[in-house]
This record gives sequence, structure tokens and C-alpha cells, in this order.
Amino acid sequence: MAKRKRKKSDFYKLRIKLGISLEKTAELCGVTERSVQNWDSKGAPLMATRLLWYYDSKKINYPEWRGWEFTRDGVLRNKRLKVNITPDWLNK
Repeated sequence: MAKRKRKKSDFYKLRIKLGISLEKTAELCGVTERSVQNWDSKGAPLMATRLLWYYDSKKINYPEWRGWEFTRDGVLRNKRLKVNITPDWLNK
């Protein structure tokens, strides 16, 4: 008899859509990887879901910074101006 596949939670679908690994999710939320696995199958607390959205949010919400965004690797970028500012550049 074939095993029945478990349905994944909306949290899991969001995590995969955003491309955030199990390990990174556990680190961000301050929980074990096992807890994230449980959330993947049963659902997560609202704050954990919000944290994933916040982590993925790249926009800077100030009018003076319109067009600027952060990449996941910490680069401040403006696509329109074709400018990329790295932490190393700022430290020089």
C-alpha cells in the first residue's frame, strides 16, 4: 500500500515561494528545524509568517528612498539609476 502524501500548510507554500530554506527559517524564527517542519505540515504562528514576509521585503518605505531596495545579500540597489552599494564600499 502506498503512503499517503501529507498536505503542506500555507506557511510551507509561502516559505518555498520566497525561496527561504528550512535552516534559514529556523534561524530567523529562533526555533529548531524540527519546529519549522511541524509548521510546514500543521501551520505556523502568525508572527512566523509575518517574519518571512518581512525578511523577503526589500523595499524601503520612505519617499526620499523611492526606487531603492535591499537585496538578500545586503546590497543597497537602485535599478533605475543602476547603482549598487555594498557594505564593503560603505566601509571604505
